[in-house]
Amino acid sequence: MKKTGAILIILYLLVILSACHINSASVSTPTKPFLSTPTPIVIPETNYSLNNAIQTLAQRLDLDPAQISVIAVEAIDWPDACLGIHLPERMCAMVVTPGYKIILEAQGKQYEFHTDKTGATIVLASAPKPGIGEISLVWESAAQPCQTIEVGIYGAAVGDCGGALIQTVFASAERVTELKAFVKTYQTFTSDTLAGKITLTGQGNRTASASEQRSIAEWANIVYMEAISGRSGAAWGNAFAWHREGGIAGFCDDLVVYRSGMATASSCRTSSSTVFSDVRLNSAQLDQLYQYLDTYKPGEIKREDNPGGADNMTITMTFAGTGSQTLTDAIKQELMAFASTLYLSINK
Repeated sequence: MKKTGAILIILYLLVILSACHINSASVSTPTKPFLSTPTPIVIPETNYSLNNAIQTLAQRLDLDPAQISVIAVEAIDWPDACLGIHLPERMCAMVVTPGYKIILEAQGKQYEFHTDKTGATIVLASAPKPGIGEISLVWESAAQPCQTIEVGIYGAAVGDCGGALIQTVFASAERVTELKAFVKTYQTFTSDTLAGKITLTGQGNRTASASEQRSIAEWANIVYMEAISGRSGAAWGNAFAWHREGGIAGFCDDLVVYRSGMATASSCRTSSSTVFSDVRLNSAQLDQLYQYLDTYKPGEIKREDNPGGADNMTITMTFAGTGSQTLTDAIKQELMAFASTLYLSINK
């Protein structure tokens, strides 16, 4: 009896242990979720595309690339050569184009770019609505593919015509002053010029002449170039630069005229250049300027009075024409006289 009781006790214990094992196996222990930081796809083409997108956004927003965060990079076979983004009057080859969808974040806002596999082609797919205030000016490029800039008092927005736009800042405070002058002076107009299509929402009572309309389109083109590069460029939009030095009076004078009709006259007689005035050419002067620019090729012009003499004076000009005719000696003299007259009219 004692032996049988012992066996029963052992069996009872085994049953209990077995039940405990089954219960413990049926209960799952919660685990911490696996967290990881997303990283860009490590493919040379992708890295180039990504860097290109980051650099583009940094330039537009005038930011350090380090201030831009990568949200996502996804390899995609786009259905056409336009990378899935169809814009007005833009033809697309219907061929599958491998590339990437890249989402970036800057200053708390997200931007989506589409690229091809190499990153040579990059298109803005979506962006936050620009906060540039009431739009005063819209410009579209004459060249294709069509590019545009919308300008308001708080900044500008650039991109493809009919596509998403990225807000950017003015390269200088003078751009706001110039824009206000256009709006205050002229009546509203829309014009197709050699510098692109321009629409100005004016509040003035003056009708802009054809050359004045073009000058505003040239101005918008320069502002667009500043916006896409993230900086101002002293040579952008130059029509000509004129320099006079020497003579008994010790001249040292400079005049820079831009395609927008803005002109800057200064003196270099001291160690630091002194700016006399920044002015805008009048309608007649603009007519003459555009006639020269549209007719003649670019060239360097130089004239010396009494070379080697104590009173020698040297006058040089760098002319940025876009025409097809070569500068003749007679036209060179005309250009020199035109520049000299402009300088004297500004430096009264």
